[in-house]
Amino acid sequence: MAIQMIDGRRIDLNLLLALDVMLTELNVTRAASRLHISQPALSTQLSRLRTIFNDPLLIPTNRGMVPTALTLELRQPLGGLLDAARGLVSQAQQFDPLLDKIAFCVASSDYVQVAILVPSIRNRNDETAKATSCRDIRSCSECTTPIPFSQEGS
Repeated sequence: MAIQMIDGRRIDLNLLLALDVMLTELNVTRAASRLHISQPALSTQLSRLRTIFNDPLLIPTNRGMVPTALTLELRQPLGGLLDAARGLVSQAQQFDPLLDKIAFCVASSDYVQVAILVPSIRNRNDETAKATSCRDIRSCSECTTPIPFSQEGS
């Protein structure tokens, strides 16, 4: 069976991920659990996929679901597409403390800043410490959500 052209505007990556997990599990309840969504929500996604592909994709039986011929054809390209998407996202999320600039604004008492935070950063001898700077929260314009910091028991 040949894969027909589909309207790309009607599909999203979450639907393809759901299909991939359903192909692995061959059971909507277990697949929903792996995706951390409800079984009815996954059934709705399966219904949307069936409409998009104009195929039942997975046929219910007494022992779970059986993939159709089209679904078996989709398995390998689907896996490749999802692997490529994961690679793209993980590449974009890499953090290099020597190259990236991020402002961490820590809300603390003057004592904690002077006695703990600043010395602990300045006493580091590695390259990361050279790229680290400290500013008082009151002068940190990049700060939108300060990170509270307190000593144990205070």
